[in-house]
Amino acid sequence: MTSKVTHALLSFVVTNVWRVMRLSMFVTVMLASMTMALAEPWAGLVPDAEIVGKARFKVFLFKVYDATLFAPQGRFNPEGAFALRLSYLVDASKEQIVKRSLIEMERQTKADEAQLKIWKTFLDASFRDLNDGESATAIHNNDGSITFYLNDVEGETINDADFADAFLNIWLSDKASDLDFSRTLRGLDDQS
Repeated sequence: MTSKVTHALLSFVVTNVWRVMRLSMFVTVMLASMTMALAEPWAGLVPDAEIVGKARFKVFLFKVYDATLFAPQGRFNPEGAFALRLSYLVDASKEQIVKRSLIEMERQTKADEAQLKIWKTFLDASFRDLNDGESATAIHNNDGSITFYLNDVEGETINDADFADAFLNIWLSDKASDLDFSRTLRGLDDQS
């Protein structure tokens, strides 16, 4: 009789432990999906977004920003939808952001003065001063346009594929000024 009671008790415990484990897995999956939806207001623009790569940008010993690249299933396709978030570790003025962006865009594309003037107008409309702890996210949309989010608040959408490519290639091309940073961000090199 003792073995029957022991067997029944063991069976009861195993069954209930299994139920609790299944419930906790379900709750974990639901919370993870809710967290992604809540944390990334742009998630609808980049379906199934997962991190492709992360890199920290420094100038000498000074940490400037942490960059994170998101793409569907974590697979970066420069022609498809993706998101690039820059989380600032210093205060950066709008003037600095626009000026540095234009320098890099010109260096990579050899754009003429007229084109740079148009791109400056786009950048001026899309950015403001960003403080330490704030973020800017650029979404490359499937149609080639770019949508900016500042601190996860939707801002400007620019319907100019050349501008979108020139801006995002500052970080995401083999012509980037810091190729190791770019390759790490694109998931092409192991992070060390």
